[in-house]
Amino acid sequence: MSSSARFFAPGKLFVAGEYAVLKPEGKAILAPVKKGIRVIATFRKRFRIRNYQRPKENQSFLTPSEIINPRVRMAVEVARIVVKNHKLSWRPFSLIIHSNISTQDMKYGLGSSGAIVVATIGVILSLFHISFTPLDLFKLSVKATDDLVQDTSFADLAVSSFKQAIVYSKFNDETSMRLKTQHIPDLLQSDWEGLFIEPIQLSFKDMVVIFSGVSSDSTPLVQLTKPHLTSDWISESNQMLDAWIANPKLPLRDFSMHLRRLAKQSGANMFTPEIEQLLSWAKNHQIDAKFSGAGGGDCILIRIPPSKRKMLDNILPPFEVLKGIISV
Repeated sequence: MSSSARFFAPGKLFVAGEYAVLKPEGKAILAPVKKGIRVIATFRKRFRIRNYQRPKENQSFLTPSEIINPRVRMAVEVARIVVKNHKLSWRPFSLIIHSNISTQDMKYGLGSSGAIVVATIGVILSLFHISFTPLDLFKLSVKATDDLVQDTSFADLAVSSFKQAIVYSKFNDETSMRLKTQHIPDLLQSDWEGLFIEPIQLSFKDMVVIFSGVSSDSTPLVQLTKPHLTSDWISESNQMLDAWIANPKLPLRDFSMHLRRLAKQSGANMFTPEIEQLLSWAKNHQIDAKFSGAGGGDCILIRIPPSKRKMLDNILPPFEVLKGIISV
């Protein structure tokens, strides 16, 4: 058995459907990004973690319950259960965590929290030579994070597990309840009613991501919008999404207008001054744009032809152009 393993989990970028997908009937398009979490696991005499991005989380431990980072803790525990279920001996190892998806002070909103779970589970199973599919990895990652998050679609885990652009719909409430009680082998083997993950062949080479300079907290935004995610609003979002897949040249700003209506109805501050400034800049230069994710900060997605790319050099802080970040 090899003494070490490596695993990379990319971050995510919402192209469309970021609020609709909170409901099982809603759909979203997501793409992986080139930035992400890379974890190296090596068999050692004792368990250790070294997180180069967050040195305060560096530690030795005896059991997963001692791990400081809750997402890493749950990921290691889920991986431990899988190893035990394969009748393998749980041996000490080190985890070395590298990230280029965020800094110590700033998160871009590109799914670093989900990527670290996917990468941790993926690298431990690889270290113990346990085979798994992208769907297995997604299900295990959901199990690891289910008790840590609320009101989430788990879409970030899907795109980090599949490592390609996808159309995604969340599993239904019955499956959500089973996550609390069903054993991991049964969860892996069972169908998750409502879950839809379909890789799609779309090019995003004409798109650029711009960071607004402000990291978003999506939790209060989701709480405000939940009562307003009506069947009609979600159906309209799905129709726009299907039309865009059929014809990706349709404008992104249509999604932006749909989200603006939700923001007005709910009072959620999705369109911050920074986002409004970026969207206004895009409109003034006849560039297609929308924010990506929950809004309230993080990034906007623009579609800009090569002839206009030079103007991106004039964008000043706090804004940051994340050039070449989209991997498809």
